[in-house]
Amino acid sequence: SFYVTVYIPGRFVTDLPENRMMTVNEGDSVVIDCKVDGKPLPEVHWHDVEIGGRITADFNGSVLTISDIRKEDESSYVCHFYRIGDGTRSRGVKLSVVVKQANENTSKNN
Repeated sequence: SFYVTVYIPGRFVTDLPENRMMTVNEGDSVVIDCKVDGKPLPEVHWHDVEIGGRITADFNGSVLTISDIRKEDESSYVCHFYRIGDGTRSRGVKLSVVVKQANENTSKNN
């Protein structure tokens, strides 16, 4: 007997926002979806993103979650994968953070 391995090229299977921009309020969470398929399943990496603490990724790295968004999280987030035969594929989104305004009533009463 013998086995045949079928190779399926890697590709992105989720769409980013049309304008490649995401806006989120300070303190909220955001999920940036960069799901891929292919056989074998490509591993996704995020350019210049340190995973840990408030920033997590799923098992193959394709879904990035940032909790408790802060102004310093405002940046471009680019995911990529590389496989022999596919080369490097990448896509990105610009994250804009809306900062909460101080409560006007509190500042007037002080």
